[in-house]
Amino acid sequence: MYKVKPVRESTAEHYQRRFQRLVEYIFQNLDSQLDLETLSQVACVSPYHLHRLYRCMFGETLADTVKRVRLHYAAQALLDSQGDIEKIGIKAGYSSVQAFSRAFRAAYGMPPAKFRQQGQQVSFSLPSVARDTLEQTLAAPYGVTIENRASAVVVGLSHHGNFMDIGQSFEQLYVQLIGQNIETEQAMMCGLYLHDPFSVPESELRSMAGIILSQEERAALTQPNNLACWQQPAGQYAVLRFKGPYQHLHKAYQWLFGDWLPQSGYLPANTPVMEVYLNNPRQVPASELLTDICLALEVQ
Repeated sequence: MYKVKPVRESTAEHYQRRFQRLVEYIFQNLDSQLDLETLSQVACVSPYHLHRLYRCMFGETLADTVKRVRLHYAAQALLDSQGDIEKIGIKAGYSSVQAFSRAFRAAYGMPPAKFRQQGQQVSFSLPSVARDTLEQTLAAPYGVTIENRASAVVVGLSHHGNFMDIGQSFEQLYVQLIGQNIETEQAMMCGLYLHDPFSVPESELRSMAGIILSQEERAALTQPNNLACWQQPAGQYAVLRFKGPYQHLHKAYQWLFGDWLPQSGYLPANTPVMEVYLNNPRQVPASELLTDICLALEVQ
């Protein structure tokens, strides 16, 4: 089960130490299944946010780092032993010597056999923090407020795939709600996003097109089999209000997770990010769209 330790520092270096521990774990467990739940426990970061926080801070995905770790292991094994190159490649996670050789050449500029002959030592380092966090914060392009929010009942449709295609799920949701006499014009529409779209393959992305209902509306709703219900927990939230087209929201996420969060002293809670849509794309131009990105925070 995911557990969180209290935050005692409010610097990017604090998070960097967590991720250094994570990389050390990966080095020591290359033969193990490096699943998201395990890696989240090692880093003490919610599995809903690990990929996004890591990528936004360091400029490369966790999968890219795992690949570099495996290739670094292979480089060291080539230098430290006369072991079979194919077996070293398999240990590094490659199914064939051809695939291993291509990846190794791309990383080190030469095939494994030549690398062994040259005998040049290599070092591994965690990527440096992608930005000067303090400088970025002083010139913050967005505002973040810390709010205490009540619990919310979200009813909606699950969406699989590209987040930018979630509009289709919202259209289907509108039809179902209107059919049950639920007022949608003044309703608060929202989206729940379980993954980082830059770290997870598109086919594995999961999200939810939803509407926030009162307890009375939820009780009166006849829930078809394809409608899901989510209880967004009460608590403290970091709320970033974004103005502009939905396709530019990724810039706000990059700043929120890459700059604001590492220096804030807060940890993200173990719940997905929720976007609340404050106006309707049918009624205002894309430049005027308002979206609240709501990040639940751990109690300190």
